[in-house]
Amino acid sequence: MGARCGGRVWGVGAGVILGVVVAFCAVACVIETEVPKRPPLLRDTLRARAAASAVVVISVPPPVPDAFRTCEADADCVALLPNGCCHDGRSEALNKSLVDAYRSAFTCPVASPVCPMHLVLDRRVAACDVGAHQCKLVDPPP
Repeated sequence: MGARCGGRVWGVGAGVILGVVVAFCAVACVIETEVPKRPPLLRDTLRARAAASAVVVISVPPPVPDAFRTCEADADCVALLPNGCCHDGRSEALNKSLVDAYRSAFTCPVASPVCPMHLVLDRRVAACDVGAHQCKLVDPPP
């Protein structure tokens, strides 16, 4: 005589023990086979709604016109973050007297843009390419 539960056969000698084992197996088997369905967590629901309604706008600023890069000497150039909604740490080399005009030439069309969360450590410095009369970024001297 025995009871089967979870693929095992439980053998017993007395009817009382058999009843306890059968009751135990019935509860254990129900627990093993019936997984209650849980409602979705509020966190998961909010994430799904946010993902469905999120609008990602990637705004690429126009290239820097050469007029903002004109120079005669290294002292005319400055390295600064380029115009745009998001910056990633990379610099631009511009004529330092034209920085305000450069900044006012671009306005981000999105009030609160979603930007990538990374920054590049740009150690380049601005220098004037005397032959081309253009500010350029160069690696700093060692």
